[in-house]
Amino acid sequence: MDLYIGVNCFILISGYYGVKLRWKNLLSLFIACAIYGVVGYLFHIWYDGASIGKSLICNSLLLFSHSSWWYINCYLILLLVSPLLNAGIERMSKHQHQVTIVGLTICQIYFGYFWCQCMFDDGGYSFMQFLYMYIIGAYIHKYTTPSKQKRNIYFWIYVICALIWGTISCLSHRYSIDDWWRPICYNNPIVVIAAVSFFLYFQTFTFTNKIINWLAPGTLAAYLIQDQYYFGSALYRFVHENTLTLSPYTRLATAVGISIVFLAGVMILDKGRIRMCTPIITNTAKKLDDLIAIN
Repeated sequence: MDLYIGVNCFILISGYYGVKLRWKNLLSLFIACAIYGVVGYLFHIWYDGASIGKSLICNSLLLFSHSSWWYINCYLILLLVSPLLNAGIERMSKHQHQVTIVGLTICQIYFGYFWCQCMFDDGGYSFMQFLYMYIIGAYIHKYTTPSKQKRNIYFWIYVICALIWGTISCLSHRYSIDDWWRPICYNNPIVVIAAVSFFLYFQTFTFTNKIINWLAPGTLAAYLIQDQYYFGSALYRFVHENTLTLSPYTRLATAVGISIVFLAGVMILDKGRIRMCTPIITNTAKKLDDLIAIN
């Protein structure tokens, strides 16, 4: 089980290598979101018989403020403030870095997770959680060295967290606990510890795979499409309606098969989008750099 660690791990990676604010990055993100936002809305028109309205404009022009992509909105903020963050991280001492992590832990976990203080963050679906993970990722990069001797420790910490998380999740659903959603909070301490240990575990490996590197950029497209409100809801409804009468195991296998086909198809199609959009993005970014330098 993945413990809902995907987002936390991605931001840990971002903090480890450092996010750079560039016109090319902004344009690439905007164009990808605009294209798949429109695709999702057009699918909504075709599949659900909806009519063209102002939602189409919002999903194609105001997508950062009017879309359902909370992750994209938070990442955009992280990208915009990255010059300030990176400068601060570069200049702070190890002690200051540690104090910052402790302070953010108190905000995100003690006040946010345990006491549900909205002024901090009661679910982890926010820029504050991104900032928290980014600072931790930067600390790992600056002050830790990959250790094969500790690989098993990282692995078993993750496994223990997985067992605890899975048990709590099952009990929450089984007994209809009001706060059943709490296990899937990104600022859940178990999820945070699992994400960090999972990241440290894979940090001890050195490997490259051309196929994975070729497919990796398409994961953004897969996220944008499946989490686009109109397309995502229709996709989930389609899978649910067409697997409802199947046995549990057959239903699971069918759902996994559909997911694999969907993911592979989107990744391959996105290669075409990247090929068509890259020259436009590159040329536009160069012109903007000449007019206004943001780096």
